[in-house]
Amino acid sequence: MLVEVADGRYRYRLIGTENERAQGINATGCFIDDVLKGTEYKAHVLGLYDSVVRERRPIYSECLFMSPEIGAIERHTKVLFMPLSDDGEAVNIVFVMQIFLYIDQATRDRHFIDARPYKEIAHSLL
Repeated sequence: MLVEVADGRYRYRLIGTENERAQGINATGCFIDDVLKGTEYKAHVLGLYDSVVRERRPIYSECLFMSPEIGAIERHTKVLFMPLSDDGEAVNIVFVMQIFLYIDQATRDRHFIDARPYKEIAHSLL
């Protein structure tokens, strides 16, 4: 994804087809805070973007996501946020690489995982 920094907000400038399929929405052109559901998760994601922009350094994050429909962990995501700048100073684009690992029902049945709608596993400023 390419995410544009626009007056203190973040707008999806380009979203890949796999991310669109995984999220069930093409949010290209939309602001992140208008798209994300759940105040806790929204605050988490916006905080990651804020850190990348403020620190001007990449961040790596891993989370587990719980399906609201079935109330169980359904996927594990690994995300790398990389700051880009037109002028070499202010971050104006964040290049985001994200992969989804889907957790099948048999695995969920074998393991107890306690999670909110998301649970951060790792968060590293690089």
